[in-house]
Amino acid sequence: MFKVTYTLDLFIIGTSHCEDLILEKISIWSKNQLRHYFIRLTISFLGNHIEHLPHDPFHHSSIIRSIIFSDNHIQFLPHDVFHSGVHLDNIRTAHNRINYLQQDLFQSNVQLAELDMGFNYIAELHVDLFKNNINLLYLVLEYNDLTFLPVGFLKT
Repeated sequence: MFKVTYTLDLFIIGTSHCEDLILEKISIWSKNQLRHYFIRLTISFLGNHIEHLPHDPFHHSSIIRSIIFSDNHIQFLPHDVFHSGVHLDNIRTAHNRINYLQQDLFQSNVQLAELDMGFNYIAELHVDLFKNNINLLYLVLEYNDLTFLPVGFLKT
């Protein structure tokens, strides 16, 4: 058994009388002036004893925006572990035992803005690892086993 934490944020966009709305009193299902809403789901598996991740574990989960696998015992990330996470903007896998990153690991994550992979055993970065991550603003690779950085690995 392992611990899972879910965080759900609701962002409200576009109302007909926004000056009259008090967010604490809004019920999405009863306010007819509410036109759109945006749900951001964060799932955290922080501090468990997870060693292996399945292939594409979040298939059909389009509302997940942030996933946290930090402080586990993960050694390897399957090439498609984040494949269905096209809307993921935050991935945290710090403090694990990850030693290898496949070249297409983040290929589908075009919205990725924050990636924390510090405190692992990563020894090498493929030159195309982040080629599709044009929104990447925060990259943490501290305390790994890197000895060099490939030329052009952060082409955007």
